[in-house]
Amino acid sequence: MGGTIRARVKGGVLEPVEKTKLPKGKEVLITVIRVAEDLDRDAFLRSKGGLEGPR
Repeated sequence: MGGTIRARVKGGVLEPVEKTKLPKGKEVLITVIRVAEDLDRDAFLRSKGGLEGPR
């Protein structure tokens, strides 16, 4: 099985938000990507126009 699940951190442990079909004891590889609500909004606003090319 491969795919993406959402999880929350609780006491340093990742807990899935929804049920998974993974068997108990199954070892998996996890890649952590912060969701948009955790990103630095001020840094985003400061970058406005940084990718604009010549007009």
